[in-house]
Amino acid sequence: GMLHQATLQIALCIFLTDTWFYFTHKLMHRPWLYSRVHKYHHEFVEADSFSFSYCHWLECFIVNEPSTMLGPLVLGWPRELAQIWMVFSSCNSVFSHSGWHLPGPVSGDPHDYHHRWR
Repeated sequence: GMLHQATLQIALCIFLTDTWFYFTHKLMHRPWLYSRVHKYHHEFVEADSFSFSYCHWLECFIVNEPSTMLGPLVLGWPRELAQIWMVFSSCNSVFSHSGWHLPGPVSGDPHDYHHRWR
């Protein structure tokens, strides 16, 4: 039914988003790209909610924007649904950079560790 279809669409969107982000972010940690591009984002060793979007323009173009928009575009979502997704995605990024130690997927703990690693 409709609930099953909606659940499948959201799961696919999360999969596309996370897969794109994982591989392109990993690419940004290659020495040449890290030293020239990704290091700007890692200037924030103690990440906060303002630092989630602080990055080199190339990282924004290769990693951040496609991570947000790829799923809705590939899945053919209507603009209104894509806009809701973008709000959700932005809130997720803010929480992951918040430094807050919350239970569950909104905790900033894993990302705090990542920023300390550099």
